[in-house]
Amino acid sequence: LTELQEERSKLRQEVEFLKSLVSGNVSMLQVVDMALSKLEKGNIYQFAFTVSKRAKDKKRVSGNVSFVVSGQLNGEAAELKTKDFGFDAQWQRMGFVHFQQFEGELKLPVGFIPKNVRIEVKPKGKQFKPFEQVFAWQVS
Repeated sequence: LTELQEERSKLRQEVEFLKSLVSGNVSMLQVVDMALSKLEKGNIYQFAFTVSKRAKDKKRVSGNVSFVVSGQLNGEAAELKTKDFGFDAQWQRMGFVHFQQFEGELKLPVGFIPKNVRIEVKPKGKQFKPFEQVFAWQVS
């Protein structure tokens, strides 16, 4: 039941996104298509997400993207940030007209139990506002 509710929620978000594209009235950024999968080797996960623009214009979006994996390590609350996984400034750069996909591998420390991923989007300029979006840690 929980899976169906989450799938329904995702579908509603996609419908709203498509409606906003058709109307042309909305000018904002969003994170879509967040996916996590466990690799066979060790405690390593592959992730991918897309940052897209909800506007019809041809203006380029630039800025930075980062993420934080929250969870528990040895029974205590813990956070792992982008730099903790070895992603450099080049990986974090955002620069696109319509959308940009980010992907990579995360090696979690032994004993770390992930709960969610918070993606932080920080565009340059005043056209788009910085925001963050939280996703439950769900491996497909």
